[in-house]
Amino acid sequence: MKSWQKGFTLTELLVVVVVIGILAAVVLPKFNKVTDTYKTAEAEHMMEMVRSEQEARVELERGASYTTDGAEIRTFPSDTSTFSSRHFTYTLENGYISAEPVNQSISYTLRMDYASGAICCSGQCSELNKDYDSCS
Repeated sequence: MKSWQKGFTLTELLVVVVVIGILAAVVLPKFNKVTDTYKTAEAEHMMEMVRSEQEARVELERGASYTTDGAEIRTFPSDTSTFSSRHFTYTLENGYISAEPVNQSISYTLRMDYASGAICCSGQCSELNKDYDSCS
Protein backbone atom coordinates (compact mmCIF):
# COMPACT_ATOMS: atom_id res chain seq x y z
CA MET A 1 0.00 0.00 0.00
CA LYS A 2 1.39 3.39 -0.90
CA SER A 3 1.72 6.15 1.71
CA TRP A 4 -0.98 8.32 0.09
CA GLN A 5 -3.48 5.45 0.37
CA LYS A 6 -3.39 5.33 4.19
CA GLY A 7 -6.53 6.58 5.95
CA PHE A 8 -10.16 5.74 6.58
CA THR A 9 -12.65 4.77 3.94
CA LEU A 10 -15.95 6.59 3.60
CA THR A 11 -17.77 3.51 4.89
CA GLU A 12 -15.69 3.44 8.08
CA LEU A 13 -16.37 7.13 8.71
CA LEU A 14 -20.10 6.65 8.15
CA VAL A 15 -20.16 3.75 10.63
CA VAL A 16 -18.49 5.95 13.26
CA VAL A 17 -20.98 8.77 12.65
CA VAL A 18 -23.95 6.36 12.92
CA VAL A 19 -22.62 4.88 16.19
CA ILE A 20 -22.14 8.37 17.68
CA GLY A 21 -25.68 9.29 16.58
CA ILE A 22 -27.14 6.21 18.26
CA LEU A 23 -25.25 6.90 21.48
CA ALA A 24 -26.44 10.53 21.46
CA ALA A 25 -30.04 9.42 20.93
CA VAL A 26 -29.82 7.14 23.97
CA VAL A 27 -27.95 9.50 26.29
CA LEU A 28 -29.66 12.87 25.64
CA PRO A 29 -33.11 11.98 27.08
CA LYS A 30 -31.45 10.72 30.27
CA PHE A 31 -29.36 13.89 30.47
CA ASN A 32 -32.52 16.00 30.15
CA LYS A 33 -34.07 14.18 33.10
CA VAL A 34 -30.95 14.83 35.16
CA THR A 35 -31.09 18.55 34.38
CA ASP A 36 -34.81 18.66 35.25
CA THR A 37 -33.99 17.00 38.57
CA TYR A 38 -31.38 19.68 39.23
CA LYS A 39 -33.93 22.37 38.45
CA THR A 40 -36.52 20.88 40.80
CA ALA A 41 -33.88 20.77 43.55
CA GLU A 42 -33.49 24.53 43.08
CA ALA A 43 -37.27 24.95 43.38
CA GLU A 44 -37.40 22.75 46.48
CA HIS A 45 -34.67 24.82 48.13
CA MET A 46 -36.39 28.14 47.40
CA MET A 47 -39.77 26.86 48.55
CA GLU A 48 -38.24 25.46 51.75
CA MET A 49 -36.61 28.82 52.57
CA VAL A 50 -39.93 30.62 52.10
CA ARG A 51 -41.76 27.96 54.10
CA SER A 52 -39.32 28.27 57.01
CA GLU A 53 -39.80 32.00 57.13
CA GLN A 54 -43.58 31.71 56.85
CA GLU A 55 -43.67 29.21 59.70
CA ALA A 56 -41.39 31.38 61.86
CA ARG A 57 -43.57 34.41 61.14
CA VAL A 58 -46.76 32.57 62.10
CA GLU A 59 -45.15 31.15 65.25
CA LEU A 60 -43.58 34.42 66.44
CA GLU A 61 -46.58 36.60 65.70
CA ARG A 62 -49.32 34.66 67.42
CA GLY A 63 -52.49 34.81 65.38
CA ALA A 64 -50.69 35.84 62.21
CA SER A 65 -51.56 34.02 59.03
CA TYR A 66 -49.44 33.13 56.05
CA THR A 67 -48.71 36.15 53.92
CA THR A 68 -48.88 36.55 50.17
CA ASP A 69 -46.87 39.79 50.33
CA GLY A 70 -43.29 39.19 49.19
CA ALA A 71 -42.15 42.32 51.03
CA GLU A 72 -42.85 40.60 54.36
CA ILE A 73 -40.60 37.63 53.54
CA ARG A 74 -36.86 38.32 53.53
CA THR A 75 -35.92 35.29 51.45
CA PHE A 76 -38.42 36.18 48.74
CA PRO A 77 -36.60 38.63 46.43
CA SER A 78 -39.71 40.55 45.36
CA ASP A 79 -42.18 42.98 46.87
CA THR A 80 -45.03 41.25 45.05
CA SER A 81 -46.47 37.77 45.42
CA THR A 82 -44.60 36.54 42.32
CA PHE A 83 -40.89 36.14 41.62
CA SER A 84 -39.17 34.62 38.60
CA SER A 85 -35.77 32.93 38.74
CA ARG A 86 -33.83 31.37 35.91
CA HIS A 87 -35.90 28.19 35.90
CA PHE A 88 -39.13 28.84 37.83
CA THR A 89 -41.76 31.45 38.60
CA TYR A 90 -42.63 31.31 42.29
CA THR A 91 -46.01 32.49 43.53
CA LEU A 92 -47.04 33.01 47.14
CA GLU A 93 -50.51 31.62 47.67
CA ASN A 94 -52.66 31.44 50.77
CA GLY A 95 -51.15 28.47 52.61
CA TYR A 96 -48.62 27.35 50.02
CA ILE A 97 -46.00 28.42 47.48
CA SER A 98 -46.04 27.22 43.90
CA ALA A 99 -43.21 26.91 41.38
CA GLU A 100 -44.04 26.85 37.69
CA PRO A 101 -41.26 26.31 35.14
CA VAL A 102 -40.30 29.34 33.05
CA ASN A 103 -39.69 27.09 30.03
CA GLN A 104 -43.10 26.62 28.41
CA SER A 105 -42.12 23.23 26.95
CA ILE A 106 -42.20 21.83 30.49
CA SER A 107 -45.72 21.39 31.78
CA TYR A 108 -45.72 20.65 35.49
CA THR A 109 -46.12 22.77 38.61
CA LEU A 110 -44.65 22.07 42.05
CA ARG A 111 -46.44 23.21 45.17
CA MET A 112 -45.30 23.18 48.81
CA ASP A 113 -47.76 23.35 51.68
CA TYR A 114 -46.45 25.63 54.44
CA ALA A 115 -47.93 23.69 57.33
CA SER A 116 -46.73 20.21 56.39
CA GLY A 117 -43.80 20.97 54.08
CA ALA A 118 -45.15 18.41 51.63
CA ILE A 119 -44.38 18.97 47.97
CA CYS A 120 -46.85 17.87 45.34
CA CYS A 121 -46.77 18.02 41.56
CA SER A 122 -49.46 18.66 39.00
CA GLY A 123 -49.17 18.27 35.25
CA GLN A 124 -46.70 16.02 33.48
CA CYS A 125 -44.77 14.94 36.58
CA SER A 126 -43.58 11.75 34.91
CA GLU A 127 -40.90 13.92 33.24
CA LEU A 128 -39.14 14.13 36.60
CA ASN A 129 -36.83 11.63 38.32
CA LYS A 130 -38.61 12.24 41.62
CA ASP A 131 -41.82 10.75 42.91
CA TYR A 132 -44.00 13.63 44.06
CA ASP A 133 -47.51 13.20 45.34
CA SER A 134 -50.16 14.45 42.95
CA CYS A 135 -51.70 17.81 43.80
CA SER A 136 -55.47 17.55 44.16
